[in-house]
Amino acid sequence: MQQARDFAARRPVRTPTAAEAEKALRELEEAGFGGGSVVRVARETDPAPAGSLFFAAELPAGGCVVGHLAEVPGGAGSRAVVGKRPDGRCA
Repeated sequence: MQQARDFAARRPVRTPTAAEAEKALRELEEAGFGGGSVVRVARETDPAPAGSLFFAAELPAGGCVVGHLAEVPGGAGSRAVVGKRPDGRCA
C-alpha cells in the first residue's frame, strides 16, 4: 500500500490535452453513459476554469454529472449531479 502512495506522490501532473479529452469521452460512451456526454479542454465559456478538463456525462436515468479536473492525472477539481439544460443536453 505504501508503494502505491509513493508512486502517486511522484506522478507528474500537467494540464489536460484534447487527445485525453477524446479518450475520456470514448471511455464514458463505452461505460454506458449517454451520447449527450461532453469532454473537452475547458473554454472560457464553460462552467470550469479555462484549460481544465471539463466533462458533462449524461446519466442513463436522465441527469448529468458535470465537473472538471484542473490537472491530469487525477488533479483537483469538482463535480456535481445536475439536471439537463432546457434543450435536453448536459452541456
